[in-house]
Amino acid sequence: SKEALFKYCMILMNNKSLIDDKKEVLRYVKMSIKFGNNDLKVFYEELLTEESLKNKKNKAQYLKKCSDTGDIESMFSYGLMLYNGDGIETNKKEAAKYFKMSSEKGNEKSMYYYAIMMLNGDSIPINKEKASYYFKKSADKGNTDSMFEYGKMLFEGNGIPINKEEAIFYFKKAAEKGNTKSMLHYGIMLLKGNGTEKNEQKAAQ
Repeated sequence: SKEALFKYCMILMNNKSLIDDKKEVLRYVKMSIKFGNNDLKVFYEELLTEESLKNKKNKAQYLKKCSDTGDIESMFSYGLMLYNGDGIETNKKEAAKYFKMSSEKGNEKSMYYYAIMMLNGDSIPINKEKASYYFKKSADKGNTDSMFEYGKMLFEGNGIPINKEEAIFYFKKAAEKGNTKSMLHYGIMLLKGNGTEKNEQKAAQ
């Protein structure tokens, strides 16, 4: 009955040590809420959060195993979980290790994150020259965030020689692919004729 189901769920809510199968309990609690027992909503959200964290920890363990056997995409995904502290403890030094491994095997997303960390000295030493190398490599593989960052380094002469013509090439390329930051920089360069021929009409587009 509805009443028995509600009482059962309330007992579990007040004594979580009785829970053996969380997924089964989630099913019962959800059913009870549908019957109008809204007192269980917070309990249901708590169970969902706990289950989500457990799933993320399992995912991280699985990705680490795959990474350690040489899977490039897993190296990136595991590095990203470590970098963001997504379901596991944040460890940016370890994240950099996996980004580097994946970058060396050609993953453009890892190249971007590894380069950002080197550019900003985020848990690893600053190395702008090496950051620019990975940004360019990633950009040339089609990563628009790297196109923007490399273009910006070229425009500002940040760790590498100023080259506004090349900077505008990467801003334009990224802008055409929908990168909003590149659109802004490209538009300003056109508007001011900075590194390219002035074109106010094109800048306004």
